[in-house]
Amino acid sequence: MMDFNKQLKKLKKGDWVKVIWLDAATISKVPIDVNINEIPIATVTETVGQFIGILKDEKFHAPHFIVVTERSGDTETWTSIPLVLLKKVVRLVEKEALKSLKVCTKNGGFEGVSTILLKARPEGYWYEKKGTTQKKC
Repeated sequence: MMDFNKQLKKLKKGDWVKVIWLDAATISKVPIDVNINEIPIATVTETVGQFIGILKDEKFHAPHFIVVTERSGDTETWTSIPLVLLKKVVRLVEKEALKSLKVCTKNGGFEGVSTILLKARPEGYWYEKKGTTQKKC
């Protein structure tokens, strides 16, 4: 298996990726007398998008994996994940990435992210094609 750091160095700006990482979590209503080993505490998160790069923050100098997760017009939404939280990065081809995002269009096909606004919602993924209204896939 390839060394994780070597794998990250092979990524190029614009590569489609699925990032599996650990996120923080708040665990509510835990009974006082519960055994700590009985409660799952890991929050495994998957993020799909286009790789931008690995940047260090100015305050702590910690490297962050940056992924574009949404585009709308001439703006983007970035997800910044500290490298220490990364568990796995899988390079995808565009079609795999869009399937993973559950992006669909009117005709049921897939389109490039440059023409679709991706919106993650608790109830599922939505798309907005230029000049149309939002529809659930």
